Amino acid sequence: MYDKRAADPNANLANAFVQGFETISFIQKIPIISKLAKYIPRPNWSLSWTGLEKYPFFDVAKRVTLQHSYTSNYSEGWKINPDGLQEIQSQRIDYGFQPLIGMTMQFENLFGGNLSSTVRFSTKSAYSLGASTRNITESFNRDINISATYTKSGFELPLFGISLKNDLEISFSYTSGKTSSVIYEMDNFKEDGTPQEGKTNTTIEPRIKYVMSSRVTLSIFYRRTSIDPEGASRLIPTVTNEAGIDLHIAIQ
Repeated sequence: MYDKRAADPNANLANAFVQGFETISFIQKIPIISKLAKYIPRPNWSLSWTGLEKYPFFDVAKRVTLQHSYTSNYSEGWKINPDGLQEIQSQRIDYGFQPLIGMTMQFENLFGGNLSSTVRFSTKSAYSLGASTRNITESFNRDINISATYTKSGFELPLFGISLKNDLEISFSYTSGKTSSVIYEMDNFKEDGTPQEGKTNTTIEPRIKYVMSSRVTLSIFYRRTSIDPEGASRLIPTVTNEAGIDLHIAIQ
């Protein structure tokens, strides 16, 4: 715990920062390696569970996969002062679940084509400490991603009196990302801190893509993007609507 009345408050705060977030606590009690404790991070892991389509609830799909992942990282910047002692200048801890939960499902023979869909929910937090200011800045990110893609080969499309049979792809994506930050003044600590700029970005995009030949691809899309400010943000709420046609021609 930080004690601002300590003989060296900066060093005291640096140690409290590491102990409170990243260090595995029981290692601090082992004399031989206690000084190395802050360089021993929490375990990181990544899990992938396949074969869920064998269970009754998911048996409508050909393949179902569940994902989960946790990562963390600790970094610091320091210098050697004229007395030959190490002086920490900055510290930062990042950790997050990317994804906290994610699921991919694949379907076959759906209206003569294939359908794949993905759902991901991720969170990430970062804490940075500046020794000179004795402030801790908390940054938070939350992302929700939903996407689905349907593909069909040999889709017949009459065009200019000619019946074409080529590949069709219909896709839909939804993305919502929230960012926020809070500053905590450790010498004048408030539990809620001081909120800084934050916002929520949301994007919705359906798209239809038709492969006319090996060199010509036609796409029609619509994209809606909204920005909602939060906290002490000076941004104004905005909504952008876009629609268009993409024609790609490969010249060899």
